[in-house]
Amino acid sequence: MKRTVSLLSVIMAAIFIAASFAAAPASDNDPAAGRGLGAEGTGIPDTGWYDDEAVSFILADADELAGLAQIVNGKAAGIEKDGFLGKTITLSDDIDLSMYGSSFNDGKGWIHIGDQYADSFKGTFDGSGKMITGLFIDAADGADSFYVGLFGVVTDGMIKNVNVADADITGGDYVGGIAGYISNGAEIINCRSAGIIAGEKYVGGITGGNGIGSTVANCYSGCDVSGNKFIGGITGMDSDTGMTANCYSTGSVSGSNSVGGIAGIVNGGEVVNCAALNPKVTGTENVGRVAGLVNTNGVCTDNVAFRGMTKIPRSGGNNGILINTASISGDGTLGGRFTETNGWTTEDGELPGLFGTTEEMPEHILSGGSGGIDPFIVVFLGIAALAAVICIVTVLVIKKK
Repeated sequence: MKRTVSLLSVIMAAIFIAASFAAAPASDNDPAAGRGLGAEGTGIPDTGWYDDEAVSFILADADELAGLAQIVNGKAAGIEKDGFLGKTITLSDDIDLSMYGSSFNDGKGWIHIGDQYADSFKGTFDGSGKMITGLFIDAADGADSFYVGLFGVVTDGMIKNVNVADADITGGDYVGGIAGYISNGAEIINCRSAGIIAGEKYVGGITGGNGIGSTVANCYSGCDVSGNKFIGGITGMDSDTGMTANCYSTGSVSGSNSVGGIAGIVNGGEVVNCAALNPKVTGTENVGRVAGLVNTNGVCTDNVAFRGMTKIPRSGGNNGILINTASISGDGTLGGRFTETNGWTTEDGELPGLFGTTEEMPEHILSGGSGGIDPFIVVFLGIAALAAVICIVTVLVIKKK
């Protein structure tokens, strides 16, 4: 009998240890973290590069990028506010924004470029695929909590080839990894974001809101995105003919109402040829693998979603065509949605990537995911089944004695 009790103790201890590891999800928000770091600057914005008669500019460090924010926001001493309409800005080097992090701006961190609608960025910004690291924003309340991101508001302009890694962004409404809100025909093209994005309403891995004739195309987000209402892996909202096309996301998305792997709500906008490859999309109402809520004037077509994704609740929302691990691994273009013509680098067994490299296949896809069942439920059921077997074996051993 003592040997039986000892054996049971060992088995129960092993089950407890296994359950502990299974219940602790790995953090994989940024496959590119650590691939390169740029000069972090001094923490003092530099506007010395600016010439009001020039139409093109090259920025090389964090201080110059912070100077751009001052000029666009109308806060640069001795320089008249400039939205850069008809002008082009190009990054020449990797940028490390660490000096504009938690020790800057009274702890709120980076001041977004175009901090309100009246001071929007209107030019062309070409990130050249250079890596931007250290982006930290803590603006959960107050006047700074609206239009939060590397860029705040972009109207008429274009943001392209921007590569944001390890972002840590908290805001209120209209929060995104690249821009808080875009409108009036603005475009975000060939951009990548990774990290953690949190807000209240209209929160997305690339942009919080995509409005009036604007476009988010050929972008990828690995961000974990969370908030309350209108939360999406790429965009919180597509509205007023705003379009999200040929984009994919691989981060977890969570909220309350209108939560989707690509878009939280599609209200007069369109989501087309996108792939929701998220491990988990959860909420309480209007939750979809691709889009949480699609109104009658919204359009979702030709989208796919990872079959192994955990979606809670399991019913409702726009879910696209379900694809499994074999389909994803066997076709680097994901059904022709991501091709070299549109700037992607592809290889079977890898996910499409920008800037000349592919993205590593996430563990949740390699493992096949949960098939829509919460992994914690799987662990619980497994433990319950093992416990039942142990009880049966114990009873048989006692009877035998």
